Amino acid sequence: GLQAKLSYEKAYRLPTIEEMFGNEDLEMGDIGIRPENSNNLNLNLSYSAKLDDHSVYAEGSLIYRDTRDYIQRNVQDLSGGRENATYTNYGRVLTKGYNLSVRYAFKHLLSIGGNFTQMDVKDNERLMVGSQAVANPLYGARMPNVPYRFADADATLSWPGLGGRGNTLSLTYDNAYTHSFSYYSEGVAAVNGSDYIVPRQFAHNLSLAYSIASGRYNVSLECRNLTDANLYDNFSLQKAGRAFYGKLRVYFGN
Repeated sequence: GLQAKLSYEKAYRLPTIEEMFGNEDLEMGDIGIRPENSNNLNLNLSYSAKLDDHSVYAEGSLIYRDTRDYIQRNVQDLSGGRENATYTNYGRVLTKGYNLSVRYAFKHLLSIGGNFTQMDVKDNERLMVGSQAVANPLYGARMPNVPYRFADADATLSWPGLGGRGNTLSLTYDNAYTHSFSYYSEGVAAVNGSDYIVPRQFAHNLSLAYSIASGRYNVSLECRNLTDANLYDNFSLQKAGRAFYGKLRVYFGN
């Protein structure tokens, strides 16, 4: 049940439509933006075991990425107090991190697990962009607008056969944690303290789903952000609060 994997990849990420052309509103694209390219190393260890009705899975990964022409999203001020986002290529960025995952299951009745990730995305440009002599004061600092520590967990209880053969009722709880991070350059954030910090976030979700006739009919109810916590995007703009959803799905087929 033990597995080890080591891999290398030469990766390219093409700019998205929004990064190239914008959206004619708040996003200003750049037709000359270049694809990101990176050299990546990945080391992965995993272990799985099953004993009678119990099963366990654990996994750990180490990640190393040396990225050139990193596509960075920046916010700029416009006239009239307005702002928009622009995209630029930033010379070199180095990513080092790890991910831990664990999951336990009992029959088809219970599944519980979680993930923890630490991913430091740092400025790896020794000299100022466009300069051949001036040292980059932010060399080694974390890139702005990028969370570096986050985690999630979930638990699902299932009741097969409830209300008839082929029916299943499932109750799922999940959460997502994001550690506080800077949405501006670390050098500026260090001077201005909490002015440029996205606060710590912890969101909880709850959902109830009922599958009928082996999945032909499905009804689900969901509450997102159950505790109505303050949540933010990567630029510290607040997201919507607690929300409720309902969904009905019918499968037509054999």
